[in-house]
Amino acid sequence: MAMIVNSGDDEPDNLVTRDDCLRAEQLCVMGLPHDVKGSNSGTSELGSFHRAWYERLSDFLIEKGFKIGRVDTTLFTQKMDYDLFVCKVYVDDIIFGSTNEEYCKEFGKMMAKKFEMSMISEITFFLEFQIKQLKEGTFIYQEKYTRDLLKRLKMDDCKPIGTPMSTNTVLDIDESGVKAGYHVYLCMCARLQADPKESHLSMVKRILRYLKHTTSIGLWYPNGASFELLGYSDLDFAGCRVEHKSTSEGFYFLGRLLVSWSSKK
Repeated sequence: MAMIVNSGDDEPDNLVTRDDCLRAEQLCVMGLPHDVKGSNSGTSELGSFHRAWYERLSDFLIEKGFKIGRVDTTLFTQKMDYDLFVCKVYVDDIIFGSTNEEYCKEFGKMMAKKFEMSMISEITFFLEFQIKQLKEGTFIYQEKYTRDLLKRLKMDDCKPIGTPMSTNTVLDIDESGVKAGYHVYLCMCARLQADPKESHLSMVKRILRYLKHTTSIGLWYPNGASFELLGYSDLDFAGCRVEHKSTSEGFYFLGRLLVSWSSKK
């Protein structure tokens, strides 16, 4: 999986280069055993457990020669000759990868011995994302999540559509419209939830039909792609018909790889 990381120091030896990223061999995940995660604890106790776990883990990784990220302190990197190892901590789980598959195996054994961690495997599913690692690159998509969402909202038999919204549609408060079922609408969408109308529900259903049309579409991160950073942005002036606020949009690429996007009113 392609990524650019600054490991925390300004010294050249500690920088992750483009060549490092393009030589990644494997991306894996492992986690604490369920009987150690404190699943029966209260919210405050669980928060304290996670903080203590992170502090213990970070101290151990730094002791083993890892560099902690400047911006993201849950990211740890280590360079060994011409190889790179990257480790990302997410609550009880650790996602890690290396340009040398043997380092993944050694890291898994070390963590299992020190922390009794389990479930080491090549990552294929994480946070509702499906991840498929191929020789040519990495594909990330959400087919299962989308199908489960449609089934939960009883729209798994809906007719797919190729666009999420008509260009002629005007989305406003619709004060004279027929009221929609609150429970159904709120399960689908958070906008205009103070007084949802049938017109709003119809718009949300169209988006869901579009999702059904695009279940197999995802993000493709090919090996050997350019790492030139490109950004595009746009802003409409007072484009919102209801609140007369502006909407800003932006998305950023590393070469052909989409890495960040946003739309904000």
